[in-house]
Amino acid sequence: MRVRVTLAMLITVAGTALSFALTPPHYVARTTFSPPAESTLPGGKFGELVRQGERIFHDTPKYAGRYDGNALSCGSCHLDRGRRPDAIPMWGSAGMYPQFRSRSQQVITLGQRLQQCFIYSLNGTAPTRDSQTLLALEAYIAWLGTGAPMQTLLPGAGLPVLPKTPRQADPVAGRTIYTNQCASCHGSAGQGQPGAVPPLWGSSSYPSGAGLSRPSVLARYVWATMPYNSIQTLTPQQSRDVAAWVDLQVRPPNPRKGLLGWLP
Repeated sequence: MRVRVTLAMLITVAGTALSFALTPPHYVARTTFSPPAESTLPGGKFGELVRQGERIFHDTPKYAGRYDGNALSCGSCHLDRGRRPDAIPMWGSAGMYPQFRSRSQQVITLGQRLQQCFIYSLNGTAPTRDSQTLLALEAYIAWLGTGAPMQTLLPGAGLPVLPKTPRQADPVAGRTIYTNQCASCHGSAGQGQPGAVPPLWGSSSYPSGAGLSRPSVLARYVWATMPYNSIQTLTPQQSRDVAAWVDLQVRPPNPRKGLLGWLP
């Protein structure tokens, strides 16, 4: 059954991606905003849509597989179902759209941004703007931001700035770090664990052109969020090194450039 969602129902949140410098290596994720508890999920049709959006967010291949081209879900990168600060949480997004995107040189809506995620991160196809998939995700993101001030930069809404390091990234050192710190979960070949841990390279991972395919972004993400159950154990330098190693691995081509876009 299709549920009609108004703009007023969706634009109830605030926040944006805020990057802020912290002293290495003992950085602690900070936020001035807490998303609503699961127990406060709304009732009625809007609540049904929010729950549907949460399911799609948590297990995209299962609930939106027609649009998903790899083994990743939205929650593979936006951790704890889009709640974790400093892991690009979803409560920092909806209130900041429409916004100008420097990569595309366009002003886009939240729905358009989600469409881009399906193409460039999930290596799939974009749901239409009136699809139940997109409406449900927008509803879930809106609900996560309930109570956040509009047009306000909130700590923890994006990725922290990585402090300067004494040398450039070293992928050889990164390989050792990966073996010792990452392979136990993500696998020696970056294959991950089906349904539990996302693959970091290979045909089932994110393509070139995704945000995390840039080593500078991946290093910030690693420093802020990994290892998953023991964060803050890697230094900024180690984060740069392991990001450089992961960046060297083979992954699907950039959807912006097509299957042969890697050719000179």
